[in-house]
Amino acid sequence: MLKFSFKRIVLALTVFLAAFLCSLPVTAANAEYYVNDYTIEDYDVKVDVGEDHILSVTETIVTDFATHKHGIYRNIPTSATVYWNIDGEMVAHDYRMKIRDISVSDAAGGKGINYESSSGNGVLELKIGSEDETFIGEKIYVIQYSVILGDDGRSEFDEVYYNLIGNDWDTYINNMTFAVHLPKAFDESQLAFTSGFYGAIDGSNVSYTVEGNTINGKVTEVLAPGEGVTMRLALPDGYFLVADPGVGFGLITVFLLFLAAALVLFFLFGRDKKVYTTVEVSAPEGITPAEAGYIIDGQADVRDVVSLIIYWANKGYLTIESQKKNQFTLYKVKDADENMKSYEQYMFNELFRGRDKVTASDLKYQFHDTIRNVYLDIKDYFSTPATKLYTKSGDLAKGLCYLLAGLTVGIMLGKGFSDYFWSLLAGVIAGGVGFALTVVLAGLVGYYAEKCRGHRKTGVVLSGILYLVSLLAMMTVAALLTGQPIAAAVAAIAAAGAGFVGSYAKKRTEQGNRWLGQILGLKRFIKLVEKDKIEMMVEENPALFYDVLPYAYALGVVDKWADKFKSIALPPPSWYSGTDYTMFNTVVFASLLSQNLYSFQNSVTSTPPSSSSSSGGFGGGGFSGGGIGGGGGGSW
Repeated sequence: MLKFSFKRIVLALTVFLAAFLCSLPVTAANAEYYVNDYTIEDYDVKVDVGEDHILSVTETIVTDFATHKHGIYRNIPTSATVYWNIDGEMVAHDYRMKIRDISVSDAAGGKGINYESSSGNGVLELKIGSEDETFIGEKIYVIQYSVILGDDGRSEFDEVYYNLIGNDWDTYINNMTFAVHLPKAFDESQLAFTSGFYGAIDGSNVSYTVEGNTINGKVTEVLAPGEGVTMRLALPDGYFLVADPGVGFGLITVFLLFLAAALVLFFLFGRDKKVYTTVEVSAPEGITPAEAGYIIDGQADVRDVVSLIIYWANKGYLTIESQKKNQFTLYKVKDADENMKSYEQYMFNELFRGRDKVTASDLKYQFHDTIRNVYLDIKDYFSTPATKLYTKSGDLAKGLCYLLAGLTVGIMLGKGFSDYFWSLLAGVIAGGVGFALTVVLAGLVGYYAEKCRGHRKTGVVLSGILYLVSLLAMMTVAALLTGQPIAAAVAAIAAAGAGFVGSYAKKRTEQGNRWLGQILGLKRFIKLVEKDKIEMMVEENPALFYDVLPYAYALGVVDKWADKFKSIALPPPSWYSGTDYTMFNTVVFASLLSQNLYSFQNSVTSTPPSSSSSSGGFGGGGFSGGGIGGGGGGSW
């Protein structure tokens, strides 16, 4: 009994060992193809080449997973640089391909398979499979998509230069077959295949036949990881009939409508009535010099606010003592009271908070928030129905004109980037940047259009030039990317028109127009009044020079006002001391006062230096992988 059992055991072990030894070479041989725990058993590529230079691609990939996997990923290039040897010179062309009509299904039942797509660095990645599912063994994927190529940029010839298998697969491909269908007849002698690692020029392992307009073939050897297959077929120029981008009549119509809308908004709601400048020897009743400066341009600035120092001094609230050039001290004479407006009281109290005298150096780095708050208070003062300077309809018209200008540039520039880079995201980003830049620069023109009212137009001219140059640059880029220069030119004109009319669409109220006329009349009086007229007025009002002085400072004409009095004997002001007057001269006095106040302006607007710092700066035969398409993939 024991002898019988022992024989059976020996026999069983012998059979098992023999079977194992016989199978060992096969297992080892197969194992070398399971790089990254999977292999591709079959890879079939079908390409239907359209007359419009659009390739319809179907890839059937039979995978075999040695371990549990979720699926595969497929990387499809969306950009490629193709090289031609033309008359002995290497010429390059950059393709930007659109990948459209993507679908992924299971060949076993034709059922759709989930996938996620993402793009970047010139590659569209399809991550096929589910995080919640894994499997082992054979899996068949059918991936379909269209490659939109557009024009190749050459007038000498057309071609099909396509990577049937890219050089970026990370495992072996055991059996590769293909079929390429052309829309029209072609010269078979111009057809060539290459296979191998990137740059290989040998195609001896590719076998193919041509039947009519269809090329069928296969690779006779196993493709190792990193090896690809490329087809190149030279064709006569005009073989492909790529749709011309055209003039862009649709875009032109939209842009012209935008411009028309901006003009309608301006003439109906944003156009200012004529300003009648009256002859004035004083500011409108109840208007401070800071408010006069604001009424002129709709902006509060430091000159407007600092003019209150002279205004308060002339009204007996403080005195000014000048020690030397650019250095002076303010002394409080009496407290702020109800005769001051609320923003005046706030600034005066902050100026002398806990003290009766203050120098410019005392306020350095300490007063900028106060000045900013005064700006806002002055703006708020003119927001009530009784004091409002601008109509709501004018503000709305201005904003809508800027919006139309920004949309014009954004649409044209966004279309250019979307078309060229075949990316909706690129179009949205470029369009958004173009929109924002246009609105900001148009707003800058509008700012100076108001700021320079009654002043030199330098700001308007420079900001206008900057706006036009930026439009020209952006629309030139759009023209090159879209191939529609006429549409881009119309866009530039429409954006310029909408931006400029928007800059002048800030319509004033009846009260605002009347105040503006009076203040411009005062400024005109200061600049043009004759000496004999001044002498007569001084006889009637000896304080005329000092009463008008703060307004002249706010309006930027203090030097002209002082010059009118240089030959008129005036007593020095009781509120200004520190200068040894042998003979008081208004020109010298105004110059010293302006220097003192300029120093004061710099101090009250200075902000503490940042503690952080940063730095920065800112034709010929093809070869394997040399065409468009291809890419690669892997498992996950």
